[in-house]
Amino acid sequence: MSKQIDRESDKPLYVQLKEIVHGQLPKGESLDLVRLPSERNLASEYGVSRMTARQALKSLGQELAIQRNGQGTFFDKKSTHSLDLIRFVFPNNWSTLSESAFYSNIFSGAEQRAHEYDCDLLFSTLGSDNKLLCKLRATDAIILVGETDKQRIRRIQEIGCKLCLIDCNVSANNLGWDQVVVDNSQASELAADVFHHHKHTKCAFIDSYSKAKSFAFKLRHKAFASRLKDHGLNHARKDSFEMDWDSIEDNTERILNQLIDKGYTAAYAAHSHFAVDLLETARKHKLEDKISLIGFADDTLCRKAALNTISVPEQLIGETAIEQIIKSHNNGWCLKQNALISTHYVDRGSVKTV
Repeated sequence: MSKQIDRESDKPLYVQLKEIVHGQLPKGESLDLVRLPSERNLASEYGVSRMTARQALKSLGQELAIQRNGQGTFFDKKSTHSLDLIRFVFPNNWSTLSESAFYSNIFSGAEQRAHEYDCDLLFSTLGSDNKLLCKLRATDAIILVGETDKQRIRRIQEIGCKLCLIDCNVSANNLGWDQVVVDNSQASELAADVFHHHKHTKCAFIDSYSKAKSFAFKLRHKAFASRLKDHGLNHARKDSFEMDWDSIEDNTERILNQLIDKGYTAAYAAHSHFAVDLLETARKHKLEDKISLIGFADDTLCRKAALNTISVPEQLIGETAIEQIIKSHNNGWCLKQNALISTHYVDRGSVKTV
């Protein structure tokens, strides 16, 4: 029995129909020219309008090599275009990207791997005016980094671009894109395990002061709290402290004093930026023996400050994204690959045994 349309799904009918048609195309190399069903037959078989069927075939034609003649519409497996250019798209501007070692390292890894495939990597930004969306073509291959606006992601997807998401606040569950995700849960479990190993029984979580909480930060906090409870340690909402991204000395001193006054001996920061500020302030006031610190992500500043971190192989993230884009392009269709990138613990002495 052929796959049916799910009318309760949030996915548009034409997208579902397009995927059904593609799924029925012969696999392998036995046929190079494959006849597609007509609009009328599709509409009749799946109970949709001719307009929906037409839109599905048009969308399919933006992603596959389609040719029409007097005998019908055909998919020519030999006629796929070469992939010469991949867009690396960041939602903000270049200055924001250049200030972040995390994202610039991802870009570096992607650029190196793209060149190995003889592809150029073009940096672009979506920006607040969405001008780039008007320029995209179905033949474009896009690596989208750090985007949280699902509507913009859906608009790119509907254009028909090969799409790989990195560090985005969305799910990759069969929605028509590839995704590379840092294993936030594993990272935070590592931090909790280290504190438990060093006999810390009261551990805090350092979050960002923001009305719109980061999806990744939420995952880190949830996994950290859950792992502490696995070790028999209590961790409630009151054990989370918020810091501002701007390093204001008075605020950092206030958070540090709160941690020590309330009996916390360890703190895991959702971003190493906060942990570095706390550690440097603790050393300034000769309180570094009072609090053990671990930060998420590792960069030059962390190494300079001798901070323990959960390190993420950012270059591997970029390389993996390129691999996914290339595989999807060679397949003629998005493979909906979901890669989970593991992290590791770096010990520089900022965690001490109680």
